Amino acid sequence: MTVGLAVGLVVGFAVGLAVGLAVGLAVGFTVGFTVGLVVGFAVGLAVGLAVGFAVGFAVGLTEGFAVGLVVGFAVGYVVGVAVGFEVGLAVGFEVGLAVGWPVGLTVGFPVGFAVGLVVGFAVGLAVGLAVGLVVGL
Repeated sequence: MTVGLAVGLVVGFAVGLAVGLAVGLAVGFTVGFTVGLVVGFAVGLAVGLAVGFAVGFAVGLTEGFAVGLVVGFAVGYVVGVAVGFEVGLAVGFEVGLAVGWPVGLTVGFPVGFAVGLVVGFAVGLAVGLAVGLVVGL
């Protein structure tokens, strides 16, 4: 029975740790990525609209409204996407560390513990019974 307990503890800990890390990282990454995507889109849209309007207005004053509209849209789109991507990446990384990591730990640790307990108990019981049978015979 001692062998089964030892094996069950080792296997349970290993499986629990692996599952806990997998769940924790998945949750942390998902939270960080989602927040970064939303914030990046919002900032990119705001900056793109502001820059596009300013450039379009300036070009429109000298070249006409139609040209200013096209140039303003093109510049605003390019600037908005570039800024939004950079901000989204930075914010997503920061949120992933600040929010996603604690959430991942609080979710991943209990899930990993529960799975490790179940798997460790099952494996420990099986090994303990098998060793007990072999030694007993």
